[in-house]
Amino acid sequence: MKITYAKAIYDDREKKAVLDVFESGWFSGGKYTTEFEEKLAKWWGVKYALAVNSGSSANFIAIQSLNLDKNLEVITPALAFPTTISSIIYHNLVPVYCESDDNLLIDLDSLEDLITSRTRALVFAHTLGNVVNMDEVMAFVEKYNLKLIEDCCDAVGSKWKGQKVGTFGDLATVSFYPAHHITTFGEGGAILTNNYKLYRECKSIRDWGRDCTCKYDESGCTTRFSNPPFDHKYYYTRLGMNLKMTEAQASFGIVQLDRLDDFIEKRKKNYDYLRKRINLRVVEKHSEADVSWFSLPIISDKPKEIMTSYLESQGIQTRAIFAGNITKHPAYRNKGKIRISLENTDKIMNNGFFVGLHPDLKRKELDYIIKKLNL
Repeated sequence: MKITYAKAIYDDREKKAVLDVFESGWFSGGKYTTEFEEKLAKWWGVKYALAVNSGSSANFIAIQSLNLDKNLEVITPALAFPTTISSIIYHNLVPVYCESDDNLLIDLDSLEDLITSRTRALVFAHTLGNVVNMDEVMAFVEKYNLKLIEDCCDAVGSKWKGQKVGTFGDLATVSFYPAHHITTFGEGGAILTNNYKLYRECKSIRDWGRDCTCKYDESGCTTRFSNPPFDHKYYYTRLGMNLKMTEAQASFGIVQLDRLDDFIEKRKKNYDYLRKRINLRVVEKHSEADVSWFSLPIISDKPKEIMTSYLESQGIQTRAIFAGNITKHPAYRNKGKIRISLENTDKIMNNGFFVGLHPDLKRKELDYIIKKLNL
């Protein structure tokens, strides 16, 4: 038996959607991307969604859109995926690392010790779908007038007191990599916001830095040649790149959105089934959180190498909890500031791992995972 930690789930509906794009003859930035963005924004309950080519690009664009001056500070967990942190560093900002607790959540008590006159933003991921106390987060960012970016790549559909994560901050980012809640034909991501100014910044950065915000079909454009000698579609007011999603990806994602609520419910049921039957220490959620789990995270008493090697030998795929303590990796040493102990982040790095609970898992596979974890 081979049980993967994640699986892209699709059928003939997604295949037909991609074939429809081939028939259309237009493959980048068109009606399917527009439809996907509109449906994603509606599902999430935000005003604007911007489709991009990956969750990493979404983080990069979101950070740039804040237009923060060089060497200003951004508080962020050391328990991180690399591109949450590298996006901060690439834009000449200074990550200041905070601690995480045993449930993979920001240690909110540590944040006050990290504030300086140079602090401008808080950027963090809802790790593996779990949700921090957003009442306390919002009180903190409002107290110090900070920008907030929620990385929701693992947390599509997670809620705090009934409100979806990704709707609290200035911006949110999402990934549609095949391992995540839905996929857009392999890669893909999105930026979410209720702020038109930030949406406009992000759209320009994604689209080479051009100033034009017209729809892909140019409908309603009345300013294209109003600033001679420039064509407004090719008038550049920001530094940017081409980080767009393809039409095939968007068409695939439209179908996936129709299935998303069902995917989320199955993930929740699988988490509950595993959690109640496993003897090891499983990451738990806050009582006010409704978590759309990415996986089943475990903090073992034994080094993760022992646990994961055994499980892999039994056909159960595992993953570490991303980078663990990102500051211990060669690329991130001496980049950023460590002002407090990161002892618990180290513990998670040394003892934490996860197994899958994706929607395609069958009861016999869940029971097999339980059997092997409880040996």
